Amino acid sequence: GAQVIPAPQSRSPRWVALAVIALVAALGLGGYFSINHFKKTGPKTALKKTTPKPEPKPGSEPVASAAKVYLLWKAGLNLPDSAHKGKVNSIAVCLSQNLVASAGEDGTIKLWSLSDGSLLKTIKAHSSVTALAVSSGGSLLASGGRDGAIKFWRMPGGELIRTISSGLGEIKSLSFSPDSKYLASSGTAAIKIWYPDGGDLYKKLGGTFSNLGGTVAISPKGKILASAGAGYQVRLWDLDTGKELATLKGPMMSMVNSLSFSPDGSSLASAGTDKQVRLWDVDNQKPGRVLGSHQKTVTAVAFSGNGKIVASASADETLKLWRTSGGLIDSINAHPISSISYKDNYLASAGCPENQNFSCKTGEVRLYKINY
Repeated sequence: GAQVIPAPQSRSPRWVALAVIALVAALGLGGYFSINHFKKTGPKTALKKTTPKPEPKPGSEPVASAAKVYLLWKAGLNLPDSAHKGKVNSIAVCLSQNLVASAGEDGTIKLWSLSDGSLLKTIKAHSSVTALAVSSGGSLLASGGRDGAIKFWRMPGGELIRTISSGLGEIKSLSFSPDSKYLASSGTAAIKIWYPDGGDLYKKLGGTFSNLGGTVAISPKGKILASAGAGYQVRLWDLDTGKELATLKGPMMSMVNSLSFSPDGSSLASAGTDKQVRLWDVDNQKPGRVLGSHQKTVTAVAFSGNGKIVASASADETLKLWRTSGGLIDSINAHPISSISYKDNYLASAGCPENQNFSCKTGEVRLYKINY
């Protein structure tokens, strides 16, 4: 009478085989998808290392490759109450006084803080201010106007010291000698050199219209004056005797807008309507070689303090930096530029706001920090 408990029935061999096949298939598909996912995404730990970009200084804006050029400040449409009313024709950086001076079509000279771009003073100077130059010590500022007058101002306050009636017509360019003993001026009629102390005439160079529409620069050595204008003839003058030393000829149908000596006086950079930047061998009085070009008229050139870089500016709204040994260092999108001033690592530019031509109703001044 004992109860018999039936033993559990074993599964059919056929079902066991099917289960094993299903398990293998599942493992295979899972492995396939995991491998392909790894191929597409890679391991999460394999992250590409990136080099952090240098942080710009407060209030500055990197504007060129590798953050080597910073726009420190600008005064234009962003400061309508302070900005020039019309194109800015000339600019001068004065490091010793910590200021930037600008000259405008509106007849004013404006003094800006080098540090933050705040407007320090506005001076009513000429009917239209066409040229500026600052003495090497920074205590004297000279201005020239469309009215033919040359005025001397005491820095940093901007007090008028004296006025000269140049007899040159519109003043195109001004340049101090390194000892500030002389001021060279270029007008529509001739080149005249003055004694800033007293305002007397020292010498007149060339004949009438010999420097038509031209520009002048005195060598840092203080012995040579360079002048150029229509016809792209760069003339070198002996500052002591007033005699012409050499004439270096460029493209005849072009006009020179700007000249700048290297710090040692051995080279001279020129900018012209031929859209090219040229470098002349002053010591050997050899023709210039082309450093490079812009898309429009090159309006201004300036050497760096170490003499290894030439900066050029153009109506094409770019600033370009060139190695004097050859080659472009950088091209900076800027604004239509009529004048630049390059002192140490500071480069100031003047003209009109970006995307406007030189008939602008509001001018623009910018200060860049160049870290090359």
